[in-house]
Amino acid sequence: MIVDANCAIGHWPFRRLWTVTADGLLRLLDRAGIDRAIVGHTHGVFYRSPHESNAELFDAVRPHRDRLIPFACLTPDYAGWRDDLKQCVEEWDMRGLRLYPGYHRYDLAGDLAGDLLAEVERLRLPVSVGCAFEDPRQRHPLDTAPDVSEHQIGPAAHRFPNVRFLCTNTPLTVADMVVRHVPHQDNVWFDTSAFVGPLSDANRAALKLLGPRRLLLGTHAPFKYPEVGLLRVHTLDVSAEDRAAILGGNAELLLAA
Repeated sequence: MIVDANCAIGHWPFRRLWTVTADGLLRLLDRAGIDRAIVGHTHGVFYRSPHESNAELFDAVRPHRDRLIPFACLTPDYAGWRDDLKQCVEEWDMRGLRLYPGYHRYDLAGDLAGDLLAEVERLRLPVSVGCAFEDPRQRHPLDTAPDVSEHQIGPAAHRFPNVRFLCTNTPLTVADMVVRHVPHQDNVWFDTSAFVGPLSDANRAALKLLGPRRLLLGTHAPFKYPEVGLLRVHTLDVSAEDRAAILGGNAELLLAA
């Protein structure tokens, strides 16, 4: 079973994506031979109330729940987040949260986010932290959100050791610093989407740094071709068991209650 830990649907205001729909995303995944995917909605980044995007996500993936796993987008500075979270979990059966501290302008390690993470910890939900969307060298001039750094990720993981954090679109340099900050924490995992191309040393360095049990396939489709994400994993010199863990087994552990 191949599980993509980092996909999205929805429009992106700064450039045209390969697809914006659940059906289109599935066509991309089918072409790459990917069975299932964790999916967020890009509109949650830009709506005044991110919860409106959760309603769109629920409707979009409802016919495809056997393959698309929805993660809700919330922000802790929105007054109604507790009710929104309850609806996402109890009514819509969303399997985790996807947070964007950079775009929503809050500190993941701060007290404001702490209330949300404490509730997530109580509910035993995984948290996907969107550290970026695109390389800063390629961004539109209006796309000014700062990337989420190790200075937020490390302290948050240390403060909430029972929350399973998946950091997506994280450069190797940031992953390295997070591991240095919390070397004994095993609740911080990373996807492969921001590591440099399949044949670079970055992928081998990430494997050496994180080991095969803290690394998850993430293609960042439809922002990137999913085939490239798969090549990052298939070119690693690992056992069949470790490759299966990176391609899907680790994602299944992340999603386990």
